[in-house]
Amino acid sequence: MAKSVDFDFQAGMYQDLHGYHPIEIARTLYPMWEDNFLTYWLGMGFFEMEVS
Repeated sequence: MAKSVDFDFQAGMYQDLHGYHPIEIARTLYPMWEDNFLTYWLGMGFFEMEVS
């Protein structure tokens, strides 16, 4: 699984395969992404997280 989107709330931007966009554009995308991420992380144990 490759990273295809990135959310930077501090900068107010998100990045996809087409470039950087204002975070407001991702308003409907983020909840769906978060739900999918949590399903993979908690339900299937695919991701390891490190907070620094």
